[in-house]
Amino acid sequence: MPPLETSVGVFDTTVLAALDATLKLLHDNGMKAIISPHNANSLTGDVACDAYCQKYTDASTFYSSTEAKADYDKRLEKILNYQSPNFGEAWKSLNQVIMAFDLQNEPLIKQLDKLNNNDPDDWLCGRAGVMRNALGSSNIKIATGGIGGSHYCCDHEFNTLEKAMQCDAIDIISMHGYMSKASDWAYYITGDKEVLSGARAAGKNIMMEEWGVSTDFQDSFDTQAQIFNDAGVPWLYWQFVPGLDGSEPGAPTGCGYDGFEIGLDSPKGDAAGAIAAANAATAAQSWANYLR
Repeated sequence: MPPLETSVGVFDTTVLAALDATLKLLHDNGMKAIISPHNANSLTGDVACDAYCQKYTDASTFYSSTEAKADYDKRLEKILNYQSPNFGEAWKSLNQVIMAFDLQNEPLIKQLDKLNNNDPDDWLCGRAGVMRNALGSSNIKIATGGIGGSHYCCDHEFNTLEKAMQCDAIDIISMHGYMSKASDWAYYITGDKEVLSGARAAGKNIMMEEWGVSTDFQDSFDTQAQIFNDAGVPWLYWQFVPGLDGSEPGAPTGCGYDGFEIGLDSPKGDAAGAIAAANAATAAQSWANYLR
């Protein structure tokens, strides 16, 4: 599958067409998507270097350069204005199947100076403003995408960065993290550093957009999922797979198992049970306007 931008500003929409087909499947099954327009890890060497990595060399420049911001804004507008072959409208109008667009997957990851200085280049709210203008009157929301990557105690708590909390164009604060113990999640969900009250005060909704449980973690998937369900916080797991996961005998050996995958029928975790419990839980915040 070719990248959306073969070089910065040169677009190949093959990947958008493929994703549009996925959106059709989701819609047919009563689900909505959160779409992330870019992976910040491609700027840091953690995944393959992309067009932005090649042009701007380092992530710091990508977030601070006026030219880079303008380039990325064009990417955002290209995605939001993409004409859906399956729905006959631009993606920015597909509220029936798109719940939100992220600013980026894990924006500002590994940019500790910028994170500790509360996004001095105003990258987050600037991009949110561009997206809000492109969305117009659409009910599709804007999510942060997990600012700084994984949230963890006690010097890497950037998912709730103040600049994002105070940005009117942002609707959803996305939490990302990989905790060995359920109590580490409880610390942020119901404990001393709970994030819900701050989000409510700022008019934002909190969701667990990415979390995972490795085979060597202290507490299981089931135990960790219960923290979110008991607190009424919605979550998306990284990642459920339809077949055997790498912890199961007979699992395929060439799939690059990362330790976090859970097969739908795996003893590693009761996916169906956790989802059923989530559906039955009383939400800590109203999501009615997000799902209509």
